[in-house]
Amino acid sequence: MTIPDPGVISGQNPAGVANATPPVRAPIRFTRLAAVGVAVLFMLATWAVWKFGGFDLTATIDGNGGRQTVANTFATVDHPFHATRADSLLNSLQDGQLLRWLGHHQGGYPVEFYPLGIPWLDVGLWALLLGTVPVVAVHKLAVLVVFVLPAVGFWLLARGDRLNPLVPVLALAIHVSTPGLWHTGGMIELIEWGLIANVGGATLAFIALAALARHVLEGGGGFAALAIVSSSAALYTNTRSGVAVGVAALSILVAIALGIGGRPEVSMRIATLRVALVGGASMLLSAPLLLSLVQYVDLYFFVHYMEYATLGEFWRDTLASVSRVLVVVAIAGAILPFFIREAAVWRIVAVTAIAYVALTVVLSLGGLNQGLIEQLEAPRLMPFQRLLLVYLAAATIGWGLDFLANKAMPRWREPVSAAVLVVCAVIAISQYDGAFGRVPDTHATSFEPTTGIVETAHFSGIVAEANEIRAEGTVIYVVGDHQSWWHQQLWGPTYSNAPFFYDDWMWYWHRDFEAPYDFNVGHFIPEPAATFTSEWLAANGIGVVVVTNMPVPLGAQDPRLNAETNPALEYRLSIGEWDLYSVVDARPLVTNGDTNPSSLTVENETIVATFDSASGQVEVRRNWFPRWEASADGANIEIERTSNGYMQLNVPDGSQTIELRYSVTPVDWLGRALALAGVMLTIAIGLGLSRTFRTQTEHQ
Repeated sequence: MTIPDPGVISGQNPAGVANATPPVRAPIRFTRLAAVGVAVLFMLATWAVWKFGGFDLTATIDGNGGRQTVANTFATVDHPFHATRADSLLNSLQDGQLLRWLGHHQGGYPVEFYPLGIPWLDVGLWALLLGTVPVVAVHKLAVLVVFVLPAVGFWLLARGDRLNPLVPVLALAIHVSTPGLWHTGGMIELIEWGLIANVGGATLAFIALAALARHVLEGGGGFAALAIVSSSAALYTNTRSGVAVGVAALSILVAIALGIGGRPEVSMRIATLRVALVGGASMLLSAPLLLSLVQYVDLYFFVHYMEYATLGEFWRDTLASVSRVLVVVAIAGAILPFFIREAAVWRIVAVTAIAYVALTVVLSLGGLNQGLIEQLEAPRLMPFQRLLLVYLAAATIGWGLDFLANKAMPRWREPVSAAVLVVCAVIAISQYDGAFGRVPDTHATSFEPTTGIVETAHFSGIVAEANEIRAEGTVIYVVGDHQSWWHQQLWGPTYSNAPFFYDDWMWYWHRDFEAPYDFNVGHFIPEPAATFTSEWLAANGIGVVVVTNMPVPLGAQDPRLNAETNPALEYRLSIGEWDLYSVVDARPLVTNGDTNPSSLTVENETIVATFDSASGQVEVRRNWFPRWEASADGANIEIERTSNGYMQLNVPDGSQTIELRYSVTPVDWLGRALALAGVMLTIAIGLGLSRTFRTQTEHQ
């Protein structure tokens, strides 16, 4: 049985979707109701941004001896890590450099191992605001832009099937008002936990699905260009998103091959060529990232935090990602389009959802958790699935209302359905209690989930003082977290250009960092006071310690109390709940045995040390990576990787200037050349190459 679609000018009665005679399709026009839909969608998105403080980016507080203005950005969990990276990217660009090595975080790491998609969004929004707001504050706006960005995908999908223009409004209302869990997408994962890379990548993959489906079914350079840009941006945001993009592309082809996802005028050959064109251009744009990951994949260690031990856990997360009712409606929405003649885009979404769930189930059952597959972490795939479920539910409700209205009052079908959809959206939003910034019972923090409080001034002040007193070429070591749900330490690089170490550094990429912790459990030191020894501090080039109280295991000593009587530390001052100590007999990041350099400059991608006369081994307490190149008085020398992941040089006798530079390799240049070709191809597609290609294939 095939249910006729109200948006089709009928004249044929096909027996089924697969064997349907091509109907005469009414063109997709931008009607008054569509304009209303866009306006309401925009107002809803604007309300969501306002609701969570998107227009409140600075705050004035009393602190450090007077009133001052501070960034009022999201502060919990991962937000400091991402906002700080945006600040580092902006500083690098202002210095005329493209950020490739991030040196201030725990010895440094190559940006490919944690791509800069979100920092680029932060910097782009900062530029649009003409630099009037600190980039760390703009990060809050970037988070909320990602929060409402699925509206683009909802609109493209709904209009592709001529569903009511208010269907995307209902979908967005469901999305913003359904909090989910910390790893299932939605408000809790994005706003409370700050996992913007995971959610942002899934959101871009969802838009790529919508744009690619429209391009395959209708052609058009605009859809193709959007699919290319959004899919490559998804990879630069979170490489895990490549799974969603790949499943979406394959699902489109499978649906068309089975005769259930296309339209009669779109052959399998045309669909394959269109998908290949978009995929090829996207791979070209992503070449700098992908080539680096392939080349250096064996150097990256991933802590496997979570998995689905049973399919029951996956099912419970699926229910929690939206709600039980919406999951039931979404399941109906995965079946219904196969009985609706013109729901080609909707059927593609259904096939994608089925395939994506099947892949997650396979990963959850085990047997594939090796190598790169292990890094997928099946629970982290949920945000993309959540967006699919939200759209399937909204489309089902919208189509059902249209169907009923068409039976009862066909003349007023669309406006009546639109009005009811708005009512449904209001009901969905009203179910949300409006609370955010929740804190697990195991953590202690203020009730304020943003940085616009006096504690921000205290921490920025203590870090600024630490930067003033630290010896040249030494590290600031931040221990403890006055707001234990913040990862507050990670704000440090926004207040100082010094290298930093932390007792809780959230993310890392190798296992050889020598400290009293278990890298298999997580990237934190459970008893930081154990690191307050002259040997450990010297081995990591630490010059000053910033410390506050923190929870410690039973029987361990609070690091702040330990520092008060520790002979390796000298008290300097306190601000708020933070104490500052200088390290007695501090050693810099570069030494030649017991000899310190007469001058030392440590920058992101350059390290220059000057000695009166160096010989033998020179220790460089920065993380080794194959791109680092070294020279002594202009002559190239070899770099050895030490057992703790740092670098060691053997220099000729009498060497004076030791220089290390983070180089651009031939593979890097190849990636840049391919990306440039991808940019040119994308522009050509957007300007009309796709139109020419479509005309030729249709003629054939």
